[in-house]
Amino acid sequence: MINKKFKTIGMVVAMEKEVKTKYEKFGKGIKEISVGGYTVFKCRINGKKIYLIKSGIGEIYASAATEILISLFKCF
Repeated sequence: MINKKFKTIGMVVAMEKEVKTKYEKFGKGIKEISVGGYTVFKCRINGKKIYLIKSGIGEIYASAATEILISLFKCF
């Protein structure tokens, strides 16, 4: 269940198969945005903006992807 307090939510995943699973679950209405060599997937679920980014494997990649979600998309 998505917390009612947050209106914008960011998700960081490491691998393509994780993106595919979420992509299928979110369904239609997904927008792809290219930022800094990453692809960010945006959709709406229950009035919330969801941003999903594939970071790649490793702490450095995950932190860079997280910074993009926080700085550019105001995710928590």
